Amino acid sequence: MNKRIERIQGTSISESQMVTVKTMRDYVEVTAVDKANRGLSKNKKLSKDEYVNTETGEIHQYKNTNVGTGKSIESARKSTNMINDLIHNNFQAKKNEWFATLTYRENMKCTKQLYEDFEKFWKRLKYEYGKNIDYISIAEPHEDGSWHLHVLIRFNDKEEIAIKPSDINDLWGKGYVSLKEIYDVPGLAGYLSKGKRLKHYPPGMKMYRSSRGIKKPKKEKVPYGQLKERIEDATLDSSYTDNIYDKNTNRLMNTISKEKYNMKQKLGIVGS
Repeated sequence: MNKRIERIQGTSISESQMVTVKTMRDYVEVTAVDKANRGLSKNKKLSKDEYVNTETGEIHQYKNTNVGTGKSIESARKSTNMINDLIHNNFQAKKNEWFATLTYRENMKCTKQLYEDFEKFWKRLKYEYGKNIDYISIAEPHEDGSWHLHVLIRFNDKEEIAIKPSDINDLWGKGYVSLKEIYDVPGLAGYLSKGKRLKHYPPGMKMYRSSRGIKKPKKEKVPYGQLKERIEDATLDSSYTDNIYDKNTNRLMNTISKEKYNMKQKLGIVGS
């Protein structure tokens, strides 16, 4: 690696600077890239393994750089970030939301069978509980290469629904089932987006799937001053600035500022 990152707390973003804004159900993430420090093309090579995307200021691995023999680091990072975003944007720890883990009795290592089995399970679930249901499923490998599934389930037309693990076990029918109410969305999102076993994912495999009703966060670019007016009642949760230097020359290559705002107060959201 040829970069050195110096992180300082806080930001100093000018009112006129264009920032990238990612809006979730209950929080907003802001990213500002100091173009004056860059003088870079859109993708600037940092080393044989890494480049910086000057549109976002993010540093990525080249696609042929893998974690072990598994997914590329860049692809895995995008997937884990999206898992985190989808959970935050679509689940609220309500009484109509559940978290299931579906396992196999045998040592099942076929990813095609994994998703075929899930499709059958999902059809049975909708037949039993109605069609107005949404999900996010995350495939996770054990260290030996066998698979299990984590599934977040939301029953849209019910304010509350009681389900027993035995009910889901009967519909799955492949092995042990764990079933829990969702009570801590940030904690669950953090747990499921860690990507602890990235090297065991085959190249090209999608780590997660979701139903049509699961919405991605909104992304846009706006002047920072305009954004501040929109979120003036929100609470600033965190802010920091990363100064990125070339290790060899100590030249400042990029400056990335990030802020996160809690929107619960502004939107009147209760719970998380």
